[in-house]
Amino acid sequence: YPDRYLYTSYSIVEDIYDKPSIILKTTGPRDIYLFGQKISTIVTIVVVLMTTLIGIITISALNYYFFKRIYKLSRLVEKIGRDKSLAQRIKVAGNDEISTLEKSINSMLGDLEKSHELALRAQQMYADLFEYSIDGIYRSNLQGQYINVNNALVKLLGYSNKKELLKINTRDIYCEEKDRPELHTSNKTYGACLKRKDGNKIYVEISTRIVIENSMPAYYEGIVRDITERKQYEERIKYISFHDKLTDLYNRAYFEEEMKRLKKTRNLPVTIIYGDVNNLKEINDNQGHETGDILLRKIAAILKDCFREEDIISRVGGDEFCIILPDTTSEDAEKIIERVNRRCAMESDENLTISVAFGITTKTAARKNLWKLLKEAEDRMYKNKKLIKDNAAN
Repeated sequence: YPDRYLYTSYSIVEDIYDKPSIILKTTGPRDIYLFGQKISTIVTIVVVLMTTLIGIITISALNYYFFKRIYKLSRLVEKIGRDKSLAQRIKVAGNDEISTLEKSINSMLGDLEKSHELALRAQQMYADLFEYSIDGIYRSNLQGQYINVNNALVKLLGYSNKKELLKINTRDIYCEEKDRPELHTSNKTYGACLKRKDGNKIYVEISTRIVIENSMPAYYEGIVRDITERKQYEERIKYISFHDKLTDLYNRAYFEEEMKRLKKTRNLPVTIIYGDVNNLKEINDNQGHETGDILLRKIAAILKDCFREEDIISRVGGDEFCIILPDTTSEDAEKIIERVNRRCAMESDENLTISVAFGITTKTAARKNLWKLLKEAEDRMYKNKKLIKDNAAN
């Protein structure tokens, strides 16, 4: 092939003697090759064009049926997120994988909308509970400075408005240092005395907890309940349970509790006085129980005036009184009894004689039993009572 378009061929012609005689040379165009080459080029072009066309058609179809819908879906989801409108829904078209995805997104939006509504409802419920609770509710930082308070707490502490109370540190409103909880005290309910703005004291029950965020204490939350009336009622009940209604002195129950408490005391001496009202039965029988009650109240008043504040004066029976005198000798107790007798004589008149028989005993050693000493004082009282009666008879 001298070139790509021509061919050359040679042939040897023999003579009659079978010997090479002539070389024939033939030259002509390569028609079959050129035609094949042309057909190949055409086929290649056709294949390329068809492939390109099919690609364009495929991409157009993917764009129309997939990419465009995916892009549109993406923009819609982006818009919903930007508008924060969970009520929006995506229009579902067809019944293919993308439409299934659209349905799933709509279902998810529905669930999110319900959850959001529940969260808003819970948030509103918490806000209403916080704002309209009859108990005081607060939030404070870890140093005790108020962050938020409700109106009930503002009213409870006697402030004009929230802004005024928010300037206050919780640690400044406790009546005493011992009422203040330790820092970082969590999940605890305790009673305390708080100072109102006007300086008056109130008794409260505080339930507090520490809120944890990112594994670290963030702030306090607490509920403050006014228990002043309950406290006063409890104090009143306690007072009544340990006091005699008629004379307002301590009763037998309190006296016995003090005897138990002083059983092992080493603060000696301790003196016990046992007293019994003379002629109370006769006065009740002759002048009536009302007069007898007046007599008992007068004797109680005299005892209160003559004894010290730290002395425990108790009415332990109908006409019996017991007095415990800490750090008091028998000699000092005798002087007090003399003072009591003088007062009784001064306040007696022709209608009502005030007279009490007393017995005294003193614990000077720890080994002595208080109850036995009480019995000794009672026995001495009865001896004195007999002497008084005998002297009156003479």
